[in-house]
Amino acid sequence: MESQLDDRTAHRSQQLNLSTPNNSLHLTASRLCFVFTNRHLSFIVHTIQEIYAADELEAVSRHNYYVTYEDFSVTLPRITKRLVLRRYTQDDVSDLLEFVSQPSVARVTSENINATEEGIRSYIDLQNSYQPFEKDKVFDLAIERKEDNKVIGLLTLICRDHRQGEIGWALGVEHRGRGYATEGAEELMDYGFRSLGLHRIHACTSSGNSDSWRLMERLGMRREAKLREAVYTEGKWSDKYVYGMLADEWDLR
Repeated sequence: MESQLDDRTAHRSQQLNLSTPNNSLHLTASRLCFVFTNRHLSFIVHTIQEIYAADELEAVSRHNYYVTYEDFSVTLPRITKRLVLRRYTQDDVSDLLEFVSQPSVARVTSENINATEEGIRSYIDLQNSYQPFEKDKVFDLAIERKEDNKVIGLLTLICRDHRQGEIGWALGVEHRGRGYATEGAEELMDYGFRSLGLHRIHACTSSGNSDSWRLMERLGMRREAKLREAVYTEGKWSDKYVYGMLADEWDLR
């Protein structure tokens, strides 16, 4: 994939070729293309930061450059102390069906996941058709518990124009209150800021979903907006909260 750089960077006429073992970076005034085959994604992001002054880097929005992945699997799964955040396989059907069938989970997943075996298989096929963190796609990762390899929930990260991201989560009822969602979301936000180069990540929830907005606050996100009666569920209106965090705020945690 490729895209033209914006006008504020197009004046650069020189061509740069930078390389490290198993990595290469090719930059011209009209195209920025990455090709890499190992796990040093962070090297590439840091290299971009060195090439561009801070004000110019801000101008190179995420939609103005794209990454070509020869083997993106080296950056997934993301592994934490107790969890593996990974792409789905068809072996996950029964675990997924178990938790998305729960009413409190279905309220936030039913738009994208049909809680039937056929619907789950279609959902997995769709997810696996996406490039990891493909722009504007609702890209989900399975939350797998290490101790028993059970999928207990999902995490979402949507990457949008201007280096903006939206995060979300859903966890089976019986697995809540143990810090799994916080642990997984913290890892995904760190990856979004440090490796994907996102400038801001936000999350939305209804005012009645206190478990969710309290999790946002534990992550250090701040409540940026309250949209009055913007959510209609189960025959009643509720407010929507918007929480957000900037990359430099994440660095200061």
